[in-house]
Amino acid sequence: MKRVFFILFSFFTTLAIAQQWSGVLPSTRAIDWSATNVGVPGGIPTGRTQCGSTIAPYNGTAAAINNAIAACGTNQYVLLGAGTFNLSSGITFNGKSNVTLRGSGADQTVLAFSNVSGCVFGNADICVAGNSGVWGGSPGTVYNWTDGYGQGTTTLTFSSVSGISKGDLLVLDQLDDSSDTGNIFICGTTRCANEGNNPGRDGNRNQQQFVQVTGVNSSAKTVTITPGIYMPNWRSSQTPQAWDLGNIGGGVVTGVGIENLSLDATKDGGSNQDTVTEFTIAYGCWFRGVRSINGNRNHVWGVTQAHLQLQDSYFYGTKYEASQSYGVEMFTGSDNLIQNNIFQQVTTPLLSGDTAGTVWAYNFSINDLYTNSNFMIPSAWSHDAGNEMILFEGNIGAGWVLDDIHGTGAMMTAFRNRWTGVEDSQQMNQTQPFINSAGTRYTNAIGNVLGTAGYHTTYQQTTGTSGSAGQYTVDILGCCEAVGTLWQGSSGDSLVSSTLMRWGNWDAASNAVRFVASENGSSAPSYPGLKNPNSTLPRSFYLSSQPSWWAFPNGSPSSWPAIGPDVSSGNLPNTGGYASQNPAMSCYANVMGGPSTGTGKVLTFNADTCYASSGGVAPPTQLQATVH
Repeated sequence: MKRVFFILFSFFTTLAIAQQWSGVLPSTRAIDWSATNVGVPGGIPTGRTQCGSTIAPYNGTAAAINNAIAACGTNQYVLLGAGTFNLSSGITFNGKSNVTLRGSGADQTVLAFSNVSGCVFGNADICVAGNSGVWGGSPGTVYNWTDGYGQGTTTLTFSSVSGISKGDLLVLDQLDDSSDTGNIFICGTTRCANEGNNPGRDGNRNQQQFVQVTGVNSSAKTVTITPGIYMPNWRSSQTPQAWDLGNIGGGVVTGVGIENLSLDATKDGGSNQDTVTEFTIAYGCWFRGVRSINGNRNHVWGVTQAHLQLQDSYFYGTKYEASQSYGVEMFTGSDNLIQNNIFQQVTTPLLSGDTAGTVWAYNFSINDLYTNSNFMIPSAWSHDAGNEMILFEGNIGAGWVLDDIHGTGAMMTAFRNRWTGVEDSQQMNQTQPFINSAGTRYTNAIGNVLGTAGYHTTYQQTTGTSGSAGQYTVDILGCCEAVGTLWQGSSGDSLVSSTLMRWGNWDAASNAVRFVASENGSSAPSYPGLKNPNSTLPRSFYLSSQPSWWAFPNGSPSSWPAIGPDVSSGNLPNTGGYASQNPAMSCYANVMGGPSTGTGKVLTFNADTCYASSGGVAPPTQLQATVH
């Protein structure tokens, strides 16, 4: 690792901030996941003022709440009093930006819905949606993107820039790969996937990235964007294009927060394609300190949006316990942050469906209930074609799967997670902590604690067909999820394992931390891993210092990080001492009194009793910089 100097300074002209993963990952395989680049830009705002009088609990439609939201000025909040609101219709923001809906605490204010209302992609109990009318099925003007494809590029050339303005939210996309490239392979048809069913525009443009326009040069037909281009495989042969969601704060809703209340969807009448809270055609919104009960398809649905932040919340139960019963589902979008949340009895807690640059961090899940009790459902999924440059960090749950049910992605990273690979003695299928299915390549798995001592006895499986995965295996690579026709009858996708970087993981089968040179990904045909990655791992790949919400009740240990090869005497069993509770797990176990099995009824929850602060990430105490 190159030596960096800690410099106190007041001013210098050019500054290059060192990434947290420098020396472990090459820049081709990672992006800037820092807290300045994901979640609400600048952090969740404080200092908003109350709009109108506090609304007391009542029975009836949500009109009184909707009207109060509509009457608010910029950077104000509607306050709901303590008690239960029995609402016969859903809450909608109707395109209103920069307003917060705030309760008096998740253990004080309860919104119990007996009906849902229409949103953009389905019905919802709360609908936060922009009014531009632009989405993947109706993209409006489509621009041909003719130059500026390099990784990190911030200046793009289009065939025309007419109609694009500074502050607009653009969606970049390109055609899927029609055949296996032998490299990064983005595909969403049944050729590479079991079901296909692409989320991308026109059904075959699954590689996407959402960017903000920072400038337009009409004569040169260029736009400048932030952030820069993430993936290294954008190219003219795939006909890259862009479409404009509208101006942030105009047609794209922004600055909307849902805070400090309980949402009970148990009797909302919603179908299995409805949600509790939908954020769509949105930018820089948040959901914090909320208890969400018995979701339909999901609890929170982020669709066609960017920089959504979900934090310090508790999600309990699903109505159907089926294959489409999700906790948080990101379905097209970029740069979202889902951190420090609790999931109990949610079938699939963390579902990444075609997003770029999103961070899933320090979440805790337990008892992922599924109608087929013979199957263990992993807690964290990359589920649709086009997932790219996603970070999973510090999570505790059953497992991580990069599936090929709907398509393939690339360049996902898992850092310092604890995945057990087992939840219930009745579960005998899919009990592997790490499944990387055929087609999704250039994965990075670093510093994780995988499997359960006394249960997992085999390190890896790299050949076989669907259904042949070993029950007691830690890593399943390139073969054994449901597959498309491209992989049927084959021994699997060898490029999954040859492009995979595994470094510093502890696994139950080896009963050791593995810093093995042959597993560092440096022999990958393109975008290789580092030949000599640092074995001293950073504390985080996205946090510059211990976050303000890293607080433990009842005097429990508060070491940060809690998981990894440099952790000793960890308090989680069957981990070799390399893992301890994260704050979300500690809140569940030590404050909420959650059963160790995750069974039972919904629990009382208030984020303020668990975490010292729910205000986001503390500012860095020092700056790593290189002066040029």
